[in-house]
Amino acid sequence: MTSLSVSAEPGTDPAFPEVTVRSELDVDSDEIAGTVARAVGEVLQYRGIRGGARVRLGRPAVVDGAAVIQANLRVRDKAVRMQTVSESLDFWEPAMKRLDRQIVRAWGPWQPRPWPDPSRIILTAPDDAKIVRRKEVPLARITPWYAAEIMDAMDYNVHLFTDAETGEEAVVFRAGPTGLRLSRQFHVRPPREPGPDALVVNSRPAPELTEDDALDRLCEHSLRFMFFTDANTGRGKLLYPRYDGNIGLIAPE
Repeated sequence: MTSLSVSAEPGTDPAFPEVTVRSELDVDSDEIAGTVARAVGEVLQYRGIRGGARVRLGRPAVVDGAAVIQANLRVRDKAVRMQTVSESLDFWEPAMKRLDRQIVRAWGPWQPRPWPDPSRIILTAPDDAKIVRRKEVPLARITPWYAAEIMDAMDYNVHLFTDAETGEEAVVFRAGPTGLRLSRQFHVRPPREPGPDALVVNSRPAPELTEDDALDRLCEHSLRFMFFTDANTGRGKLLYPRYDGNIGLIAPE
């Protein structure tokens, strides 16, 4: 694994943003990390982002020969992330375009991200996947619209939160036909607060399952995620496929 920090070189602009790259690639790690760091820094400098960025490069086990690039930064005190997968190591230009779009979207009023997104590889759960990472997080009590704004800023496909209106766990996620859907633990009515017409509410509440049963269902049907009510705790939890071919679990703290 290579960790590289790139900022201004001697004789160049001292305001060039500092970009730290962690590379888990198995070929030309130093050279690729340096190329990516400078490319990201140029985008940040062009957009006037001074705070720098943290970048991770990796190999997704689910796509042979592909590379995943993830960049984390702040835009006007808002956390912003870009993540994309390329089928080859020649991904700088499309990845930098996606990063630039993320920065521009973070500046203005939120609008639902375009759907479908042809540049995004949609992961599904393989048959024999296991839960390899568990995260307990303090869920924000927010509206579905704000949850969708966070989802887009962080370049997620699904986001777990506590619904401000009902007090139950819920997820917003990217899916057809409009590109934005809401699923709650129990309530299936539309939110009272008006918002974008694109939001569609799932007509069924989240299933009540044990973690093992939820994992089995996720893998058996090759789903993109599994939002369920834990039969033991009564809390809403989220299972999602990882690029390493296994499963992550997000649960309320």
